[in-house]
Amino acid sequence: MPRLITLIVAMLFGGVFSQAPEFQQQYRQRLGGALDELSRAIAQFDADALAVGVTPEVAISRLKGNPDALARRRADAEVEALDRRDRLQHQQSVFETASVIGRLTVLAADYDPQLVAGTWQSFRPAVPTTTDGAAAALFGAGIGLFFVVMATLTSQGLKRRLGRRHVSYKV
Repeated sequence: MPRLITLIVAMLFGGVFSQAPEFQQQYRQRLGGALDELSRAIAQFDADALAVGVTPEVAISRLKGNPDALARRRADAEVEALDRRDRLQHQQSVFETASVIGRLTVLAADYDPQLVAGTWQSFRPAVPTTTDGAAAALFGAGIGLFFVVMATLTSQGLKRRLGRRHVSYKV
């Protein structure tokens, strides 16, 4: 029975982790689309600023100093768009150079919540037929085995401790 449980846990973790490269790939596709759209919107703002004879930085400062709440909100939105574009560009450059585990680590540590939500909503599991999928499945199976071993060691340690504490006294 313990071997069967170990096998089941390893297969479950392996199966879940085998989907990670596919999820990451779909996330990267959305990342590219988001960067394209952010770049288009920022370029339009920059063009509007230049059309009235100011730099984009000056245009943002003007909007921030404007008494109209709408103008101030527009300045905040532009700053947020610039920051998000920079984060996503950095993420995209890391994705291009990292290993499969490196890409998954970057995705886990530095993801964009909007992109993850959109990716998850449209995600469809796929049979892993790539080296990345196989590597992720083996990594996941290893993690599953690690958890089984740790649970086994912990339960054995608890049994030993409880066994030592049980002392009967004879009168």
